[in-house]
Formats: sequence, C-alpha cells, structure tokens
Amino acid sequence: MKVWLLASRFEAGGIERVLVALSQGLAKRGLDVSIVVGRITTGGRVLLQEATRAIEIAPGGAAYFPLGLMYHLRRWQPDVIITFAADIAVLALLLKSLGLIRSAVVCSEHSLSKAGGRISSIGRAKRWLLHHFVRVFYPGADALIAVSKGLAHELSSLVGEKSKCDCIYNPVSMPGAEDASAAPPEDWPWPDDDVPVIIWIGRMEPVKRLDILVRAWQGLRSRMAVRLLLVGGGSQEQELRSRLNHEADFFIAGVQSDPGSWLKKARVLVLSSDCEGFGNVLVEAMLCGVQVVSTACPYGPSEILDGGRYGQLVPPGDARALEEALEYSLDGIFRVDPDVLRARGAEFSAENACASYFEVLQRVIRERGVAR
Repeated sequence: MKVWLLASRFEAGGIERVLVALSQGLAKRGLDVSIVVGRITTGGRVLLQEATRAIEIAPGGAAYFPLGLMYHLRRWQPDVIITFAADIAVLALLLKSLGLIRSAVVCSEHSLSKAGGRISSIGRAKRWLLHHFVRVFYPGADALIAVSKGLAHELSSLVGEKSKCDCIYNPVSMPGAEDASAAPPEDWPWPDDDVPVIIWIGRMEPVKRLDILVRAWQGLRSRMAVRLLLVGGGSQEQELRSRLNHEADFFIAGVQSDPGSWLKKARVLVLSSDCEGFGNVLVEAMLCGVQVVSTACPYGPSEILDGGRYGQLVPPGDARALEEALEYSLDGIFRVDPDVLRARGAEFSAENACASYFEVLQRVIRERGVAR
C-alpha cells in the first residue's frame, strides 16, 4: 500500500517530527510511505535524513502547490493520502469531490482553534472561512483523526457526529532519554551548573507567547538566579536576540536536531502558548525526567498532564501565574518524581501511535477495497 503524509511545508518543528516518526513506524509495518510537502526548509532537511522518502512538490512557493500536487499524484498514484493541516485537507477533499483524486483521504487534524484574544480581524475571518470549508468537505474524508480528545470533540461538532473521529495522540520518541551520563551539547552556553535553567523549545511565533515567558523569567530573576534557554527559530528570533542577547543568563540555541541533549541539562521545561493541538515537547521533557510547566491551552497540554497531575498548568497569557509556577518547580514546592514522568511520557510512544494509524489505514482499505 502506498501512503502519502501530505503537508504544506517541512521545517524543524513538532509536526515535522511527527511526520518522520509516522513514516518510520508505518514503513516498519510494510507500507510504502512518502513524506510529501510543498517546500522543505534548510532546518527541515536535517530531520528528513531520518525519513523513508521525501517529495518536494512546490519549491517555488504555495502558489505552485495545487499543480505540483496533481502532477505528483499522477506520477506516484498513492492509495491513501493522510493530510496534516486543515487547508491541505480541504484542497485534497475538493479535488477528490471533483473526481481528480482516486486515493483515499484521511485527515489528521492538529489544531483548529487560534488564540481568540490575540487574533486579528483578518485572522478571525480566515478562521471562520476555514471552519466553513471543514464543515463542507470533511464529511467526504475516508477517516478523521484528531491528536487530542478535546480537538476530536471540536472537530465532531464542526463536521457532525455521524463522521467518526479517532483520537490518536502524536507519536513522540526521545532516544537516549534516560542516559543521564550523556555529554552536554558542544555549544552549551554556560560553563557551570550552579544556576538552574528554564528551557523552552519550539517555533518562535506570536501564538507561542514568548513575550509572556520573558516577562515571567524577568520577574523571577529579580528574586533568584535563573537562566532562560530558547531552542528553536522563527519570525521572532531576531527581535529576541537583539533585545536580550546581552543578558548573561539568556541564550537562544537556534534550531537543534537533538533537543534531548539540551533538555537533560535543564531544570524545568516551559510551554507558554495560547494554543496547542497537542504539545509534543511536554512529552519529550517527561521522557527525560524533566519537570514541566504549561499553559492550559484549550486542549493538548491539559490531557498530557492529566489536568495538572504531571505538571503545573496556568492560564494562557498570565505572566504572573507562569512566574509563580516556575518558582514552585525550581524551589521543589511542586515536583513530580522523574520516574513517574518517564512512565507517563512512555504512554505517548511512537509505537502506540503508529499502531493506531495502521489500524485506521487497514479500516479504510477494507471499506474502500483499495488494492494493497
């Protein structure tokens, strides 16, 4: 069976690690898997070295995506296409409704909501339009997948209860997570371990609310010695570098192919987003036995942390609450045993997720009679 994992672009972020993990896990089950994306960034190419096959269909930009998709569909003729964003899913389902795609289409949804308090009027209009297209086209999908129970509920409310939606958590792996003797990264910025480090990992975009995190760190640093390490890149990276790089206790490591080596040196991982579909980095931190603090996004983090059992949850956009939660973790007032964290993280293993995706694909094949 030929399977496409279809996305608009491939960077060095959480969804890209999901694509790589799925491609590997499904290939091990005997499927012919390709990661198919419009454009591959420089950072993304590092991750793709671990994947089975990658096809870049629109290197010239998003405007070329539909034509590139049609050309490569005729060339490769996949049996099943799994989409990983609503706009790409709508395009695939539109082409399917017009009889231009014979493949089965499975929509894997990672986020439908955007932070209501910070979205522009244009952004609200785009969200309304996208939700309208989801209502129209998603019932034509061969299967629907959501990465959290909350998202599955929202998707079902949009599409209709008759459209079955499977909840499959993202596949997360962290090779060598329990190896405490592993050497720190070569470019680790601080020569001593006397000062605790708060680490953040992700895309530096407005929805991630790094402004709130920086305010919380600065407030905390007025009372205790603490360092802030940001791992990743994005539209806000240069502004943060120019504003804070003179601070001795602040460092931006940029995009890293092995976040685990950085996580192990930190005392606490923080997720400060207004909105997350899942929150892979929380699981990665738990697999390393690192304490976690997260905003209580509409869904994802709250499910991972079981409502606060495995890490503190604070309201999105509340710098003071985030500061207080970080202080509690650093002072040991709130602490989860590292072995308990690792056990919880293991529940979101790549093996479990890939097995669930494989079951969905088998069901789709049976229902459609697609030749294997």
